[in-house]
Amino acid sequence: MKYTPFIAVGASVNLACIGYVTCNQVWSNVTSQTQLQARNKGLSLISQHVKSETCWFNSSKKPFKLGDLIQTVGTDDGLLPTSCVIAPRTKQYLQVAYLDGQLKVIQVYSPKEVQNQLSIKGEH
Repeated sequence: MKYTPFIAVGASVNLACIGYVTCNQVWSNVTSQTQLQARNKGLSLISQHVKSETCWFNSSKKPFKLGDLIQTVGTDDGLLPTSCVIAPRTKQYLQVAYLDGQLKVIQVYSPKEVQNQLSIKGEH
């Protein structure tokens, strides 16, 4: 039984690898699920703003992406009173938030996503 220590070491390494891969997969699934829930919650919020017509508009010709800064005009204090911005030229619905004192895009939705959300809720 000269090979018993080698078998034990091999089994230990194999078990450690299986444990690592399992933990990594569980972590990825939890992270992915959290991101999907945040996106769905944001979509619900945006659809409520669209229904109540409380979205602001942006006339930019350039499509927005996550993290882009939004410049707004027309408010007394320069702050946007809603978290919804519609960019008709780029056909985007934007969920925005103040991060580090600046208004930034935190989610981007297509018109189809918003319309589907309104249809699911029977609001449109």
